[in-house]
Amino acid sequence: KQRCNDCAKIRSAISAIKKKHSNVTEQFEPKDYYILLQQQNYQCAICGIENCKTGRRFAIDHDHSTGKIRGLLCYSCNIKLGWIDINQEKI
Repeated sequence: KQRCNDCAKIRSAISAIKKKHSNVTEQFEPKDYYILLQQQNYQCAICGIENCKTGRRFAIDHDHSTGKIRGLLCYSCNIKLGWIDINQEKI
């Protein structure tokens, strides 16, 4: 039952990405999330932590201009990368 709840949350995150980026053609399903997680050795793609300190699942990182999925990140790395993306011109 927990896994179904996790899949529903992943589907919701994927839908939010597709809603924000109408040009996203990439098919990404919960099974793809778990495949990518396995490919990343169950670690954040940036810092390598195995469990997010917040207890959350890894976020689906995507390019904000194209919507392309780049990897799975812990909450901390996802927030920092988002800040960098938003403030890139100011840096």
